[in-house]
Amino acid sequence: MQLQAESQKLHPDALVQLYELRPPASVQAAVQRFTGSGNGLPLTFQGKVYEPWAIEATGFESRTEGAPARPTLSVSNVAMLPDGRALRGVFTA
Repeated sequence: MQLQAESQKLHPDALVQLYELRPPASVQAAVQRFTGSGNGLPLTFQGKVYEPWAIEATGFESRTEGAPARPTLSVSNVAMLPDGRALRGVFTA
């Protein structure tokens, strides 16, 4: 998917979803970047690579009063290795 070409259209016809997961400061882990959009290939946006993954975020809302509901993030726990083998327990590990 050509992000640059898509963003230059007068009326883009594709919605690209990018997710960046940052661990708490107390956890020694790298920032993880994912996309649930595209053709199964990594996407690069602003110099950062977003890996293709089965990921979805729902429940975002805007309220004028009271606290908003907490969004829900659903992430696949299985990754596919380049040789086609499945790697299970990626996020539970």
